Amino acid sequence: MAFSADVDFSLFGENRTITISKVALKLTAAIARIGQFVPHVTQFNEADITELENSARMNQEDEKKGS
Repeated sequence: MAFSADVDFSLFGENRTITISKVALKLTAAIARIGQFVPHVTQFNEADITELENSARMNQEDEKKGS
């Protein structure tokens, strides 16, 4: 099975043609198909840690005074 595209890949460097087994071809197609159905999710969480930072800073100051 040959691959053809409208893009001139020689613009990006040297090219070579290789043959792959039917198993590799089927596997490649399956992986590409799976990639289309995998949900792409990004989650961002925000937390206000001002009190935690203040507490840590006070603990460090207390340790310095206690030494």
